Amino acid sequence: MIILGIESTSLVCGSAVVRSGEIIAINEIKEANVHDLYLTGSVRNVLKDAGISFDDIDVVAVSSGPGSFTGTRIGVSFAKGLTLTNRPQLLGISTMESLVYAYSSSLTQQDRFPLTVACILESHGNRCFLQRFNVTSRMQWEALSVIDIVTVSEIQTTVDARDVLVSPTLSEPIMPAKVVCIELSAAYVAMCAYVMIDSKRQKNVDPLTFEPTYRQEFVGKRLP
Repeated sequence: MIILGIESTSLVCGSAVVRSGEIIAINEIKEANVHDLYLTGSVRNVLKDAGISFDDIDVVAVSSGPGSFTGTRIGVSFAKGLTLTNRPQLLGISTMESLVYAYSSSLTQQDRFPLTVACILESHGNRCFLQRFNVTSRMQWEALSVIDIVTVSEIQTTVDARDVLVSPTLSEPIMPAKVVCIELSAAYVAMCAYVMIDSKRQKNVDPLTFEPTYRQEFVGKRLP
């Protein structure tokens, strides 16, 4: 199985190709306001680097939010356009599931399980998206909560003292000894999709009706 992963919910924008659970190519950039300009070329280049054509792709997995409203919308719209012919299949991957995959994949079978992980993604206005997971073994997890919106100051009262905090963006020193910094990546999106498909937890979606997980209303910037 060959999976094309797309990440655009943050400053990170790009794509990755996974074949049979192995990352074979990745092409991404970390820069603001380039997603609409960069994403098409990224997919073209990553397919070239992987030595395959788009016809070889079985699944397009896209990071479906929460995250940047504009970036998420661009990535999901692009992925929907790629899959309107029903070949390949479209799979939406929550940004939070991508993060918990990334952390759980760094563990070994010698680590103590189960353990709880709180994935945190900063939003605007001093608010954060937060979701807690129970990691039962390496690369196996289940959600303990829905995606909540909390202020930075509410994090410590929302998570459990034993939780491992995982975040790509958390700038304030919230329980710093336990914060694991993991950058979002198209490779994590593709690999998370592979794990979910392999464990029969995937939910292929209809590209005509699929909508991102924005989780909060769009707030536009006031022009000077």
